[in-house]
Amino acid sequence: MFKDLMQLFLPTHPTSTAMAAFNNICVLTAVLAIVSRSWAVVTMPRFFSDNMVLQTNSEYGARSFINGFADPGENVTVTVGGTKYTTQADSEGNFVVTVNPIHEGGKTTVSAVGETGDPIVANNVVGGDVFYCSGQSNMVFPVELTDNADEVIASADNPKYHNIRLFTVETHAASTEQRDVASGEWLHSNSTNIKKFSAVCFMHATNVIDLHVGSKRPIGLIFVAVGGTRVEAWMRPEALAKCEAKGHVVPTETGNNKRSVLWNGMAAPFKHFAVRAMLWYQGEANADLHQTDQEKTSYYSCMLQEMVADYRSLKRMGDFAFMNMQLPPSLPPSSDPTTETGRNQIRQAEQQAVPKFGAGGLTDISGMAVTIDLGGKSAWGYDHPPNKNEMAWRLALQTVHVAYAQQGRMSNGTRESLWTGPILDSVERHGDNVVVSMLPFSAGGLHLRPVFDCTTCCKTQPFEALVDGTWKAVNATFKDNTIVFPAASAVRYAWTDFVQCVVANNDSLPLGPFVENVTVPAITEDMAVKMDTPLNVPPMGFNSWNFYHCNIDENTVKAIAQAMVANGMKDVGYQYVNIDDCW
Repeated sequence: MFKDLMQLFLPTHPTSTAMAAFNNICVLTAVLAIVSRSWAVVTMPRFFSDNMVLQTNSEYGARSFINGFADPGENVTVTVGGTKYTTQADSEGNFVVTVNPIHEGGKTTVSAVGETGDPIVANNVVGGDVFYCSGQSNMVFPVELTDNADEVIASADNPKYHNIRLFTVETHAASTEQRDVASGEWLHSNSTNIKKFSAVCFMHATNVIDLHVGSKRPIGLIFVAVGGTRVEAWMRPEALAKCEAKGHVVPTETGNNKRSVLWNGMAAPFKHFAVRAMLWYQGEANADLHQTDQEKTSYYSCMLQEMVADYRSLKRMGDFAFMNMQLPPSLPPSSDPTTETGRNQIRQAEQQAVPKFGAGGLTDISGMAVTIDLGGKSAWGYDHPPNKNEMAWRLALQTVHVAYAQQGRMSNGTRESLWTGPILDSVERHGDNVVVSMLPFSAGGLHLRPVFDCTTCCKTQPFEALVDGTWKAVNATFKDNTIVFPAASAVRYAWTDFVQCVVANNDSLPLGPFVENVTVPAITEDMAVKMDTPLNVPPMGFNSWNFYHCNIDENTVKAIAQAMVANGMKDVGYQYVNIDDCW
């Protein structure tokens, strides 16, 4: 090649002057080549900043992921409190490093640097639990509009909650997937900046602190919600395609409700960011779609479950907890109970995402707060009930059970409760009656209770039976952990937008709405006598991954076994510690 260059630039018999000129050209060419190979400065997403909270826990081996951007192939070094992690940017210029557990509450400095340029530094970074709060306007609903707002706002200055940090994502709809959010910074929560923050997101965190984790563990709240939005806007195209392949047709929309635009502009930048749980409060906009009742339930059920499965697959951290707020009433208590708002169908779809009701594994490790009794009018109207305080309490109870694997009763020091209301177990025909059974541990003291701001209250029971193809209001009776209906082919409960009366347990937590076919015959006493052996019970155990992830040794296994005994799990049939091999 060098000879070819000489033939291009030199005469047949070059002079010394010509040779000198050629040498200068070669030197300049070499310098330009070196410059063209120089690396661009590494950049980091906006949430990589001072006061960041990383989801991690040295006690059970949970690790975080730190991602950023560089030139394809560039070597990058990320330093966390003196520990260095090296990686190389992929063909698209993205890099991710896996960070070892950070001790709870320990403040540290995190930096990232490429082969050239100064490091990008985030100071006062802590390890703790991160809650990702998303959805539409009821998740947006601010602290300053909730019940007892002054008290809640003042609580943000309580030293007990001094470790809560906030990150608010600016609304940004994008046609293509973005690597970074439009704006945002981590802030320490206080009585000034909490006023406009999500009431559910903040009060859920304070309740989790009171119920379980305590004040020493930092809590990071990432707020990613936009009012009036449908679930499709928060989903990746790949997740939407899975529902379309099942026959669901995604309606054409504009603005913030175009398919995938909020995933692209707001959620995608966090796809590598580890979290303890995702809180989801959405569904009102999907309830308004013009679909048949059956299609509305099936459609939203598919979308919700595929969204969760997709988010989990991207984070590479296993099945983080998914916590869903079931839709509350949206109408005044005096409204016609036959008014159709689509809420019943969305509530049913939300119920189907709970593992007990057969989500097929897509949304295992999930929980749902029932809010059918928490209607009311706020400054934003009846569609935005103001009692986010009780909603956040119920969601926190579920979170402590699902995300922290705590069983039985819980207490914040002033209020004690089971983590759930009555849980539907079976619907069976017994002679001339239909018996709806609850899981016994959840159904102590079953009774009817009027809801807040009711008009007729419990003068009429919230039960219906399908007889000869027509739904009819019926009265039911309670016996132990069962509700006994008259004979019917199907039964339903609380199947209106605003419900005047609910079924509750001793902790006043309500049973969620349901509609169930009566298809499974009960085993009669005569049949039971004829059986040679009792019904088999599947082996039950606690999976180590739920709490300890990959950090398992002999002492940890013993600790799990002791906790199972102390928490009452052994007494209800749990016999095994399932050790996850982290494959």
